[in-house]
Amino acid sequence: MSPFPVSHNKGKEVGYAIGILKTGRNQKNAWYYPTFLAKPEAQNIYSNYGFVKASAAENKLKPLP
Repeated sequence: MSPFPVSHNKGKEVGYAIGILKTGRNQKNAWYYPTFLAKPEAQNIYSNYGFVKASAAENKLKPLP
């Protein structure tokens, strides 16, 4: 039995947000991960595990509200 009612199942695609903390101790290294994820080779690796490849617009960092 699923722990959530079927109505909460929005589909097979899931989105994850990542960001860089303004108060992080190492700002330079903090940029490496999102920069890596935007590269085609990283998109290919993640897609092998069921993730949907992100567009260039989706890979652009945006401020949180």
